Amino acid sequence: APTPSGTATPGPTGTAMACVGTRGVICKGGYGAPGTGGKEIPAKVVFLNPAGSKLTQNAQSMAVQIIDKANRELLFDGHQHLKFKLKEAVELPEPSIATIQNSSAMTAQYGATDAYVLVLVNDIPGGTAGYSPGLRIDWKSKQSIVVMEYRLVANGVTVLVHELLHGMGAPHTTDGNGGQDNVFPNGIQRYSTIVGNTPPLIYNFDIFLEDVMSYEGVRNVGGFNWDTRTIMMWYVTNYPLFKSNSDSAMNGAYSNILNEYYSRFVK
Repeated sequence: APTPSGTATPGPTGTAMACVGTRGVICKGGYGAPGTGGKEIPAKVVFLNPAGSKLTQNAQSMAVQIIDKANRELLFDGHQHLKFKLKEAVELPEPSIATIQNSSAMTAQYGATDAYVLVLVNDIPGGTAGYSPGLRIDWKSKQSIVVMEYRLVANGVTVLVHELLHGMGAPHTTDGNGGQDNVFPNGIQRYSTIVGNTPPLIYNFDIFLEDVMSYEGVRNVGGFNWDTRTIMMWYVTNYPLFKSNSDSAMNGAYSNILNEYYSRFVK
């Protein structure tokens, strides 16, 4: 993958129209930025129906609603950072519980190279709302798959956006839980210096990770407010991905994730 280059270019409102790692500045790159082509990410929604029942009576209509939800959550202050488009809605029989709990098996069975795959199941045992097989995944990779409980996605946005963002490279806002590839040291971390991940974390900007997993608040670190009360908490919360508080450097980190993802894998 190419190495990020360039510097922030101030836009008409003082925010960055295109940026690479400017702490505290919300990047206005990606899908909605001028000159980027406005390319969408094709998405395939797979409904795995339990024996003798259906998750939804209209898979196509529900798939459209789910993708619309995701796109609304990727909109901040009138700027669309990324945008999905529904490529296909599919209904298939639900596999065994053992298969559903095995991310490698789900990737092999349902992953695709022509779409970001959203798999919806009736239940993931063990109190798991959803999962992604890893972070930093190109949507063209077969590993670009997230598995989620249908009722949580149909009735809310938190689990949906949480798992999609994992697949794009966003870790939890705390330094624990969620599998080994999502356990990083707490404090301000530079993506490019975090080690022990395959593929490596190649985004070159700062993100702050809280050392108290249940803390829901703002930390002032390095001269910036980092509001960790976001949709990327390690447990399900109702906080949005982007906060209305424009002073939060976490918003800048997320906007950089989405901008870099678009630049590397979509544009």
